[in-house]
Amino acid sequence: MPRLDHVGIATADAERLLDALRDLLGETRYSSETLEKDGVRIAFVSGGGAQLELLEALDETSPVARFLRERKGGLHHLAFEVEDIHAMHRRVREAGYAPIDPAPRPGAEGKSVFFVHPGQTGQILIEFCARAAPRLEPAAGALPAGVRRVVRARGSETQTPLLHIAATATPPSPAPDALAERLAPARIYVAAEADENPNVPALIDWLGKPSVHLLAQGLSAKPVMDAARADARIQATLWADPDPDAFDAARPVPASTLFLTGDSEAGLSAARALRRRFPDAAIAATSDPALRIALVKRHIERYPAAQARAARP
Repeated sequence: MPRLDHVGIATADAERLLDALRDLLGETRYSSETLEKDGVRIAFVSGGGAQLELLEALDETSPVARFLRERKGGLHHLAFEVEDIHAMHRRVREAGYAPIDPAPRPGAEGKSVFFVHPGQTGQILIEFCARAAPRLEPAAGALPAGVRRVVRARGSETQTPLLHIAATATPPSPAPDALAERLAPARIYVAAEADENPNVPALIDWLGKPSVHLLAQGLSAKPVMDAARADARIQATLWADPDPDAFDAARPVPASTLFLTGDSEAGLSAARALRRRFPDAAIAATSDPALRIALVKRHIERYPAAQARAARP
């Protein structure tokens, strides 16, 4: 079944609803967008598994304005993400439905979308959407010492970026392309190839971001963990395929640490050793790329900046 991508909510006062979501759930918008052609202003909110899309009418002739006049607000549509938007459009027509859009069209966040009329679906407007592949763009200018290459995918400036540092000789897992596809545009994603002892604070200085989540792979444990303990800009620390013997068991890791090991015999042994050394850390053993990406995304969403600073020992 296609994944639920977002829930569309029509509202006459998006700011009031955003205030309520912040007060009740701690959720805030990660970006906003205006679609003049559709007569709608949109605020995007991270909702854990699926996003919330708050819809506010730009004028009285727009479909959202008509919806608000009839229903005063509330659930507007359910959107499902598909891999091939054109194949899905064809499948819907072959199943006997008449999409509102004669062909997929550009939608919010750079997605391709089409809608199925609620009269055909039990009075629920259904959207199908496909993400545009995010571009990993090479960074320009001089890089910090020990860093060979940096690429980034554009994303929301209001969410903490994910900084993924991998030793040059280590094939990254999760792969940067796949991580960018899953995280952008809700979050900036930055992938750096470095030596085993990168100067992490210098790289964060170079990025110019007030805070980051750090995903490390193939790096020396001491300089990275020293930075994670001392640098308040690092909110959550994630390790992919760590060597348990490289970590000092006498020095606790920050509470916001996640260790990802493989599910081979060696990976499971590493997970057990890490559990003995750091019983309070989050540890997951899987080699499945999609599951690793899901675990990374879920973990960093647990640590907004204020919460992570409070959890730091």
